[in-house]
Amino acid sequence: MLKALLRLANFLIVLFLATAPTHADSILVGTALASPTPGPELCPIGSGCNYRFSQFSTPQLFLVDDIKVAIGGPVFDVLESTGNFQVNVITHPGASQTLIANVGAGFLAFSPSQPQGSANQVFDFNNLSILLDPGVEYYLEVTGGNLFWDEDTPLLGTLGTLGQQLSCDPSLTCSGGISRYDIFPLTYAMRISGNVATPEPSTWLLFAIGLFFLCGLLYFNSSQNHPSRISQR
Repeated sequence: MLKALLRLANFLIVLFLATAPTHADSILVGTALASPTPGPELCPIGSGCNYRFSQFSTPQLFLVDDIKVAIGGPVFDVLESTGNFQVNVITHPGASQTLIANVGAGFLAFSPSQPQGSANQVFDFNNLSILLDPGVEYYLEVTGGNLFWDEDTPLLGTLGTLGQQLSCDPSLTCSGGISRYDIFPLTYAMRISGNVATPEPSTWLLFAIGLFFLCGLLYFNSSQNHPSRISQR
């Protein structure tokens, strides 16, 4: 048994030294983003505000490196030349809301009195490093003013799962339980990409070395507990 463990430790060391890491980008959840249409409004000029949330989860440990959202505007034909928004990843929206990551902020420029919803852009937040645990209900949160979070067709066959699409009024319902949030019947335009998080070969190598020394320690203890017998004449 001991010899078998030693052989296994040696094999693991050789294997992980010879194996190069692979990182295949994949879409965790998202929508097509080919032709999103104006969706529900965020905060139109300081009144009637809504915070909007897209629920999602991952079946495996996942490292997010890119998040896209499709934003449109203006909400009304007014003398405004921009709309601003903020994107976060959170858990437990409401009174117990926890910020997982501040994804970033952006603005959409348009001409004064431009027709409602005639400006659209897919914003790409890349070079992220957001580690997601499997089985946790995460939410992509978008807040802002004089803008829409566009709606789109969800992708099929992605690694993760899209859940409810929600909204709340920060002056009325956002601080309450999620049961008070409104359900948006379609899908917010977004995409979350990255890689399944697997230990680096160096991590496995350290494990293999530890196993090797553990086997050596077991062998040493075994030899101390069973000294060789010297035959007497």
